[in-house]
Amino acid sequence: MMSFRVLFIAFFLTFWLNQPGLAQDQKKALKSADKAFFNNDYKTALPLYEKALKAQPNNLRINGRLGLIYLELQQPDKAIPFLQKATSQPFKSKTDYALSLARAYHLNNNFEEAIAQYQVVLNKTSRKDEEQRMELQKRITECRSGKELTAAAAVAEVKNVGAPVNSPAADLAPLLTNNGNTLIFTSRHTGTPGKKGVTEDIYFSDLKEEKWISPVAFGKPVNTPDHDAATSISPDGNTLYLYREENGGDIYAIKRTGNNSWGKPVPLPEPINSRDFEPSLFITPDGQFAFFSSDRPDGFGGLDLYLTMKQPDGSWSEAMNLGANVNTEYDEDAPFIAADGVTLYFSSRGHNSMGGYDIFRSSSEGAAWSIAENLGWPVNTPYDDIYFVPTPNGHQGYFCSDRIGGLGDKDIYLATFRTATATDSLIAEAEVQPVIPEPVIASGPVSESGAKPVLKVKLSGRVQDAASGVPLTAQLVLIEKGKAGSPLKLTADTLGAFELELKKNVAYSLLVQKEGYFYENSDLKISDAYKPDTLSKAIALKKIQAGAAIVLRNIFFEYGKDLLTKSSRTELDRLFGLMQENPGMRVEISGHTDNKGKAVYNEALSLKRARAVVNYLVKKGVAKTRMVAVGYGARKPIASNRFEDGRKQNRRTEFKVLQQ
Repeated sequence: MMSFRVLFIAFFLTFWLNQPGLAQDQKKALKSADKAFFNNDYKTALPLYEKALKAQPNNLRINGRLGLIYLELQQPDKAIPFLQKATSQPFKSKTDYALSLARAYHLNNNFEEAIAQYQVVLNKTSRKDEEQRMELQKRITECRSGKELTAAAAVAEVKNVGAPVNSPAADLAPLLTNNGNTLIFTSRHTGTPGKKGVTEDIYFSDLKEEKWISPVAFGKPVNTPDHDAATSISPDGNTLYLYREENGGDIYAIKRTGNNSWGKPVPLPEPINSRDFEPSLFITPDGQFAFFSSDRPDGFGGLDLYLTMKQPDGSWSEAMNLGANVNTEYDEDAPFIAADGVTLYFSSRGHNSMGGYDIFRSSSEGAAWSIAENLGWPVNTPYDDIYFVPTPNGHQGYFCSDRIGGLGDKDIYLATFRTATATDSLIAEAEVQPVIPEPVIASGPVSESGAKPVLKVKLSGRVQDAASGVPLTAQLVLIEKGKAGSPLKLTADTLGAFELELKKNVAYSLLVQKEGYFYENSDLKISDAYKPDTLSKAIALKKIQAGAAIVLRNIFFEYGKDLLTKSSRTELDRLFGLMQENPGMRVEISGHTDNKGKAVYNEALSLKRARAVVNYLVKKGVAKTRMVAVGYGARKPIASNRFEDGRKQNRRTEFKVLQQ
């Protein structure tokens, strides 16, 4: 018994005497861990803190530091238990682990827990700290958006593009060219050393057998020793738009001079570049509209999206902010216009983002844009999701994200959407043949056997030259809308006189045409309230000659867009016939709007609509060199804009002869 007591005392004394050395080693390890932590060397700090935690599992500071490290390493699931421990009881610390725990819940899609934890922090935040309180309320709003968006069905399948495109470094800002078979992106792929440490360069990769091959860096002058980023590329792949850290951050254009050679980068002029920060740009395929981001002081806050239009002299119009449906007090960036020419894709930290940048879309509605729509989960996450570029078929899109599970700091992803949105564009349809045959003389409408009597009105009229008043023996074609069968055709007599019978409450289209004159097309519908049994109508035809113009009354577009409706087909085919009958004629097709909205938007929309008409006629076979598209916006009204009737007249498409 005595020997056991002696041994125990000896062991205790030995252990006690060695404790200062053990404690000293732990302090030294903790000091090394702290030093690495404050130098942001998290990979070094992590094992040191883990070792220290084994000796002190209840140490709140060590638990908190491990939680912060895992949060920085984008492993919020691992951060949560450590941060829960660090916030389990109060202790003196300059670090707010409670806020970090809320952030970890948020990034891990634990939105309910995140809302509750953000609220805990908000309740403890002084009302004098207005900025912090607003930030916390914004985070709570993001979590509520996240709950709503992730509760809906997944909108797409999202896959990491993988190696060799993605690397342990940051890979971002994808661009597509060569019909979607070449991917251009910005990366720190090889850790290129430059003046400012490891710099970003621009790379390209080709699609071979449905796989992206090893990327190749562009040579000089595309890449330089400084940071280089590609923000857009022309459809033909011959003009690349670059972001350079010059003048606060500007956009440059560089043109291809050969298969593997490029000219000197040239900064874009005002109003695209300014003294402020302009990180991204998209120019429409026709080169007429430029969308760009800027933090200039006249915006809603942070980065905003702007539009400018190319002028006839080659300059750019005043930059117009895209408005509150697109821009917010937070950042909007990375604009891209889809192939339909109407849909804008962009990224925003505002609207109903679930955190960081989310990808949104908005559609042009004349002088305004539709309310931004979140593309949904899993395209968007609580992380930064940005630089969306749809593929040529519109069913997929590439974008950049720093979400969990990537190969590096930021990776490029491919989203394959579960549903595709079709557009009802007449331009995209198969070629349509003219529907109006040569006129023949007919005596009048034929009664339908067995039909109950209908109320009719006799329409009598006279066709004459618009300038001289001389009567014209023109051909008339009367079409009962919505009814199958041959139209009624007749010819005005030598005095230009004609008579027709019209049924009440029935919609008709009356076409009047004569060789050497513009055709006249009008809609007719007589209501039951009209009591007389006769009606007169004078029709004046304009001679086709240089300077003469007509309003194309039956050309219609989808609301706020430049997409021709199917009901425009008949008028467009008549226009095609007129161009065929006058092969030497050169014309101006002009678009006009009312005065609602800002001038730059109205002019942009009117130009796009005029081009839609030109494109239809080109598809039919009219040489493009015979037509000029012009957008006048609200500059040439033909009626007062005070009332809707006048505004309706001003919203029109005109056809003017330049050369006969």
